[in-house]
Amino acid sequence: MFEKLRQFFARKLSVVPFIEFPDTPPEEGVVDALLALGKPGIIYRETDQATNSFTGGSPNLGSEFAWPEKNGRPLEFIGQLDLGAIAELLHDSPLPTTGTLSFFYEHSEDGPWGIYPEDAGSWKVVYSEVHQETPSPIAAFTRIHLTPEKVSTYPGYENRAAAHIKNLDSLLAEWGDHIPLYEDAAAQALGFAHSIQADTMDEECAMIAAGVYDDDPDVFTSPKTAAACASASDWVFLAQFKSRESQEICFGDCGFIYFWIRKQDLEMLNFDKAWMILQSL
Repeated sequence: MFEKLRQFFARKLSVVPFIEFPDTPPEEGVVDALLALGKPGIIYRETDQATNSFTGGSPNLGSEFAWPEKNGRPLEFIGQLDLGAIAELLHDSPLPTTGTLSFFYEHSEDGPWGIYPEDAGSWKVVYSEVHQETPSPIAAFTRIHLTPEKVSTYPGYENRAAAHIKNLDSLLAEWGDHIPLYEDAAAQALGFAHSIQADTMDEECAMIAAGVYDDDPDVFTSPKTAAACASASDWVFLAQFKSRESQEICFGDCGFIYFWIRKQDLEMLNFDKAWMILQSL
């Protein structure tokens, strides 16, 4: 656990932990063990056809929608996902089967990473059954329509789900040769997140929610830290969005933003409780 915490704090300084790739092929059985952990998710790619899932433009939340702000500045609309289309492809989806989810973020050169409690309010996830376009109070990103595809997704190297696999590090040099990564996807919903740094975002969310993420040097050995990480399984990966040069959408240094939510908040459709984590290359 403490190695994961070290990686977590390294991310605070935008430092990717160094991992030395072995020169030998993966140990026997490692690939099969990781593939056995696959779970379904939805990825999105660009399409020329008009769809109800898209990035950029304006959301379909109606003319009465109160546009979210942070410190008096409107948040940028990042994207909208059609929940009905997800339900058609993923019959056991934990999401509502109708309506949309719309995602907003404080998009700027030094935009929040979701690693401080005070970052709260720098994003918003909105569930809606309205299908009327909402005028944007600020310049919108160019709209690009998305088409969904059901795929199998897999945990990353540091993910708790794969912690039991012996010699997993032997796969590092050839990970992308054996495990689908869907790096060209503009967005994703559900499944395992496509992390580009430490795959410990559920633990990060749990720590921040418990108020133990700060500059206290004792945080690594704090009982509160251990208790928070023990509740990481309460957090569900909701969706991610990729930087898009064609739309001038950039998260950090060409990174991703990931939205997570507690299971109990998802069951209550309380998307105001969603938390965002940014990872950058």
